[in-house]
Amino acid sequence: MPTSGVTAWSLTARDIITAALQENAIIGLGRTPTAAESEACMVRLNGMLKSWMPGAFHETTGTVTITGGDASGTLAAGIKRIINARLELTSTERQLHEWSRDDYLSLPNKASVGDPTIFYQSRQLAGLTLYVWPVPATNKTLHIDYERVPETVTSLSQTVDFPEEYQEALYANLALRCSGLFGVALNPELVARAQRLEREMLDAERPESYTFEPSGYCA
Repeated sequence: MPTSGVTAWSLTARDIITAALQENAIIGLGRTPTAAESEACMVRLNGMLKSWMPGAFHETTGTVTITGGDASGTLAAGIKRIINARLELTSTERQLHEWSRDDYLSLPNKASVGDPTIFYQSRQLAGLTLYVWPVPATNKTLHIDYERVPETVTSLSQTVDFPEEYQEALYANLALRCSGLFGVALNPELVARAQRLEREMLDAERPESYTFEPSGYCA
């Protein structure tokens, strides 16, 4: 028999919530969650998405302008962690080394002027701030690779900001988080399957290896 020839499998937030409630027999086939049920489940769906660490599919490249005389740059909303930063030169780029908070704060003169060679990222509730040293005398452009925060689901008609291969992990784990709303006991098979799918997803998105550098190294 011929196959469909289709590889796309796109589920909306409504589809995922409906599948999650069907997983633990909270609703039957053919029944649609009420508006109140969908709203409560969407809160838990967003909470789950935000609690899972970003995967490789959330890695993005962008630029940041460091104003001359300023030690920091404003980052776009939704940047969770800077992976690396490179200083744009005339015809090439130069890698900047990342320093920890302690290393950066221990600098005796944070206002030293020159082309940046290091960066430090400060994580605060309001967002991420990028600091560089030395402080550039003129405007400089940095190219950054970063992990972004998964997009928030604001409507049931939207698709979720995760790859298709993880959609079963989404609705299986959402089923666990929503069961308490309806006073339904968790199905042991569902618990085991959801945990396995989550573990496999997180393991698949971790880097194959990690590189360690001596603290405070600067070229």
